[in-house]
Amino acid sequence: MRDAVTLKDIDAVSALALAQNRRRFLADSRMPCPKVEEITRYLTQESPGDLVWAAQRAGAEPNGVAVPVVIEYPADSDALAYWPQRNGTTAAVYVSGRSEAECRAALYCLLQKLDAYWRSATPEGVSFMWPSQDFEAAGILSKFGIQLDAFFATRDASSRPLTHTNPPNLKIRPALPRDLSSLIRLADEVVAAHIPHSPFARPTVSIGDRYRERLNAQWKNRTLNGSRPVSFVAELDAQVVAIADCLIIEEGSSVGSLVRHGKYLYVNSFAVAECLRGTGIGAALADHVHGKVLEERCCGSYLWFSAYNRGASNFWRKAGYVPLWTSFQRRCES
Repeated sequence: MRDAVTLKDIDAVSALALAQNRRRFLADSRMPCPKVEEITRYLTQESPGDLVWAAQRAGAEPNGVAVPVVIEYPADSDALAYWPQRNGTTAAVYVSGRSEAECRAALYCLLQKLDAYWRSATPEGVSFMWPSQDFEAAGILSKFGIQLDAFFATRDASSRPLTHTNPPNLKIRPALPRDLSSLIRLADEVVAAHIPHSPFARPTVSIGDRYRERLNAQWKNRTLNGSRPVSFVAELDAQVVAIADCLIIEEGSSVGSLVRHGKYLYVNSFAVAECLRGTGIGAALADHVHGKVLEERCCGSYLWFSAYNRGASNFWRKAGYVPLWTSFQRRCES
């Protein structure tokens, strides 16, 4: 059972959070900034774990706080393609200081406490999220064996279409039941493309199983866990050669949210047949997906791409996706 949160705790966390919000918003106006009432509600009603505090000097006011947790993914979760089944992470992290040097020192102190917590909880791995435009944290994290993994990137609804020429005979349309075998094959190719480059990606049959669920929900015009699946295919000479597996999601405003409140399109998976990459098919499909963002009146779209897959990284940056968060990982064998 976690310790009771006191009014003093709430005041201290709120002060750290508001200072961090100001710093991060100045660096990147896309950052979500939880309000004091949301922080209070989270600490008193929703927080899944104890608070871990850090101070640079003995007796000083804390300048860092986090809520460490261990997430247990179901054995059939498609998250296992990129995350360990028992994963140590944080539900919230707040770091502040009068200078970048103080912030960096606070983060280091906080990670010492978090590392001790995670090691005692014996997860299979650890993950940590940090804003891409905040002060550089990779060097600090590396001291704890936590290394670069992936980027969470967003594209605003107002961004311009890509400049490209569509290949002749290219047709982009919603995925249909007759496409199922091609859809699953290309979805598996996404993970396969990451495995040679990433120290964390691994094959799992859950990718195909969860994709089938999303497709069935789309074809029956149903929501799935509060989101609405929408998948598209690119067809060349009557053959499915690319897929975009997407979800329309209403994002709330809460502690731990990666984006601001609003309606978004999430690109869960995107693949072009290996032999046709670089031909303009991916750019055409990405623009079609962006058209869906506009049609649905979304704030924008977001996705993850691997820091180790140079092709994917270059493609998504050219497509207008700007990293908002950077994720780091450590597996237990590290």
